[in-house]
This record gives sequence, structure tokens and C-alpha cells, in this order.
Amino acid sequence: MKNYAMLSESEVKLFASELRALRVRRGLTQKQLALIIGTTQVEISNWENARNIPSIGYIILLGAVFELNFSKILIQLSWERVKRGEIPVYKCLLGEPQQNPQG
Repeated sequence: MKNYAMLSESEVKLFASELRALRVRRGLTQKQLALIIGTTQVEISNWENARNIPSIGYIILLGAVFELNFSKILIQLSWERVKRGEIPVYKCLLGEPQQNPQG
């Protein structure tokens, strides 16, 4: 399941690798992190393997666990797409779903 309309594939992979690095630095297993934020180990694995990204609720919880603001990270990734001319600024700010440029 893809859940990242505003992010490119490379941005999702970056998010996934950063999430994994944060978890490992904290010495947490996927199962432990899942228990802390109320999800499953399978879902954590999906996020870390760029199969999908967490919903905004889980992004906030992850931010609290790692003492980071994931919302700012996602907005920054979207803003980079605006600067490259890939999406209009209002869509970045309002979080509107993006159309696939190929179709």
C-alpha cells in the first residue's frame, strides 16, 4: 500500500532509512517501537522498507519517541519538490493529494 502522495519514491526511501537509523540508535527493536506507539512490528517494517509511510498520528508519536518533529521533515521534503517545480506551493502547504505526473 502506498501512502505518500506528496513524496517522491526517493523521499520515502530517505524517510524510511532515517526512521530505521533513529530506532537503531535508540536501541529499540521494531517490535519494541511498535509497542510504544501502538502499532505492529509488521507496520514498522513496512515504514522502514519504504512500502508506505505512517499516518500523521503515527508521525506525531514517532516524533515524540525520538524527540523530533517529523511533520517538519515531511513539510521540508515537500517544499523541496515545490522548489524543483514538481508541485504548486499551495499543495505543499495544504497537503492536498498529488497527481502522478505520468498519469
